[in-house]
Amino acid sequence: MNGLGREQPLERRPRLVGGLLACTLVLTAVACLRAIVAFEPMPYFSGDPFVSVVQVTALTPAHGLWLDIASIAVGGIGMCLHLLASGRVRAGLVGLVGIGAIVPLAAWSAGLVGPGTTIDGSRQAFGAVAALWTAAALAHLCEDDRRRSIALGLALGVIAMLVCKGLVQVLVEHPDTVAWYERDRAGFLGERGWEADSPQARGYERRLYQAEATGWFGLSNVLATFAAGAGVSLAAVGVAGLVQRVRGTSATRSVTRLGFGPIAAVLVGAVVGAVALLMTRSKGGLAAAGAGAAFVAAIWFVRTRLAARASASNWSQRAGLPIAAALGALPLLAVVARGLLGERIGELSLLFRWFYMQGAVRIVADNPLVGVGPAGFRDVYMLVKPPLAVEDVVSPHSLPLDLLSAYGVATGLCWLAAIVLLVTAAVAGALALARPLSNENKQPEPRPDATQDPTPRLADDTKLLALAAILPTIAAAFVERALTTPEAAVMRLAGLAGWIGIAWGVLAIARRMPQALTLGALALAAVFILHAGIETTPIWSGAQPLFFAMLGIAGARIGTKSRSQRADPPNADGGADDHCSDSSRAPHRLWPVAIGVATLASLAFAPWPILAWQSHLRRAAGSASPVGQIRQDMRLIATDPAGSVALGISPQSLATDLANLVGQQPARDQATFNRQLASATIQAADTAWPELQAAGALGDFRAARAATRARQHAASALLELGRPDEALTALTEAADAAEAEADRDDSAQARSHAATMRSGLADLLESLGRLNEARASREAAVAAHARAAELDPWGVFHPVRLARLHSRLGNPAEARRWAERALANHANSRLDPVAGLTDAERAEMERLANP
Repeated sequence: MNGLGREQPLERRPRLVGGLLACTLVLTAVACLRAIVAFEPMPYFSGDPFVSVVQVTALTPAHGLWLDIASIAVGGIGMCLHLLASGRVRAGLVGLVGIGAIVPLAAWSAGLVGPGTTIDGSRQAFGAVAALWTAAALAHLCEDDRRRSIALGLALGVIAMLVCKGLVQVLVEHPDTVAWYERDRAGFLGERGWEADSPQARGYERRLYQAEATGWFGLSNVLATFAAGAGVSLAAVGVAGLVQRVRGTSATRSVTRLGFGPIAAVLVGAVVGAVALLMTRSKGGLAAAGAGAAFVAAIWFVRTRLAARASASNWSQRAGLPIAAALGALPLLAVVARGLLGERIGELSLLFRWFYMQGAVRIVADNPLVGVGPAGFRDVYMLVKPPLAVEDVVSPHSLPLDLLSAYGVATGLCWLAAIVLLVTAAVAGALALARPLSNENKQPEPRPDATQDPTPRLADDTKLLALAAILPTIAAAFVERALTTPEAAVMRLAGLAGWIGIAWGVLAIARRMPQALTLGALALAAVFILHAGIETTPIWSGAQPLFFAMLGIAGARIGTKSRSQRADPPNADGGADDHCSDSSRAPHRLWPVAIGVATLASLAFAPWPILAWQSHLRRAAGSASPVGQIRQDMRLIATDPAGSVALGISPQSLATDLANLVGQQPARDQATFNRQLASATIQAADTAWPELQAAGALGDFRAARAATRARQHAASALLELGRPDEALTALTEAADAAEAEADRDDSAQARSHAATMRSGLADLLESLGRLNEARASREAAVAAHARAAELDPWGVFHPVRLARLHSRLGNPAEARRWAERALANHANSRLDPVAGLTDAERAEMERLANP
């Protein structure tokens, strides 16, 4: 009898077996769900619902919050069950993840200390804690061969769904999106508040016209991480299985030779991963895949040569940590080397990452305790970036720099150490294989282990895999039901079939040859840690849960023993002890209590205001959407008459819908229709205004900006109805609210919005003949733009606006100064001309600089 219960084989404890397996499947399936459906950080108002209908066809922050809560709770339960099943706790791993979670939860999720929280920052901080906790839980749960093979097969198989989505994107969605955009370019840009030649519009168009697969992540480089990791991992598993089949031996005592079906399924999965990688056009992904494959081949070669030596096992334990640390440092060294070359070569991707690195280092030096928050990098980076770094990025595109800049040095180092321990376990496991794959000698029969699940039939586990893939697929399809098309339906079905087939292949090979799974885990961990050094995948919404879940599965210890076996010599079964994170003694009976308390504490610090924030947005959008639907249908009639006829939309049907909305008779002429539409807009804006203000007050600039746009819509409608005084009141309210938000937020984005609102108010005042008030409003706009220029010293947007405003106010000296600033900043944009001045703007600034 020990501190946790009797030492019994798991086959005598079926409920415990089921609980462990259920926790493993739930954690992995939830992570996969997040990757096969889009995520919308600003639901209902990603566009302007007063102009067009904004349908929510993605997971929202409220959905993400509940899924994160589920992951933390299930992860805690799973680790406690693991201890009850006589498993060892990885004290170092759990301690590092738990200690590292303190600052993200207290400072950025709950906002108890530090500079305060935003909705986006709270969401990201809590999501990061959930992702790392999931990794730690799966690293424990997957110490069992059965659970590890099921989890890894399920996680790797999702690449089939991702590649099907990529094919639909490239072949169907991309041409349709381009055609739709070109039909209504002005409406699309106006809905987002972008000027036709603005850097935002030009940057969007540059991305739009590139036919790249992005999956549900929205970024091709993020998809490339999973394509490269899954492709190389499946290739390693398949090649190992093929070698076993050719040599006619088995890694277990089974006399049945491995069939060709599972090998074919896994190798097809590797090809699928390669196709997905090529469709992303990601140079970094290709480099990570090549380096990862070379690394796995090298480990295989080295282990084969060292397996016959008695000291091989001890050597593998010593080598695991430095190899893992070197893998993490390699991409950083590549960025530094590229940065030192400067502009002497034409490659720009790593050069820009060198700029991000410089800015991130300065941010960490200035904010070492709690960082700037997961949503605060962009605003601070604009202040410290090099002049040639024209991009205003939200991340330094490097996992170490992301963690250090977002959460401070202590948290960053704790979590980085935990990640290195996971990679170390994968490396050490591969180095400590009981024998090389080519060895014909039989492996000694393993002794019974109370932590290992009894092994049922392959068909039974395949059914569990299928269920774990079908349920997320159904959930994702339900979320995206408004986007259902024949192509989307076929894509889901084909992706699901491929997902289950690949997962079955991995599971079948693992039954005959556990070493193949070890090599697959090594390949996955190597590719992930390499690509994470130069990409945003580990912190990107939707990708983060799957990234850390897969890393946790890959980082499970190989050859774990129960406490009854620990009198044997170390690694007698060929397993790899993670000496950096594990205790060789039995876990204390308080460990389940500690894990339970940590789990409940994490949930107590959850960002619960997200639920109220999203409710405010939903109610505001509900008021605005009927007006947006009518305006959207009007544009469709104007830009695509044939399409409107096919959908049954006509001027008569619009008049009827609008009349029902305002409670009047259908308009018989255009003037009456316009008046009714203006009345409906005013009513909707007045209803949405307090809801959006309440959402903004919870710490979200985007909601506050949407509130001012609602007042703008009301002011425009009031002007159309001939009520200028009321329009002035509405626009003044909007400008005052924008200025108050800028005083609270004090970011370049918030100051710029306040300046835009003051400029619009000045135009209205001037049209009403109130010239002194108009001048005062423009001077307020100048002050706001000047502050924004301080916060974004290397941008061209604010200097251009300031030069124009000063020229209009009759300040030629100031106009010249800001025009010269705009031209100087434009000269620094030579590495990315899209971020600089347009030809018309440059000519205008040259005239103002040389009157």
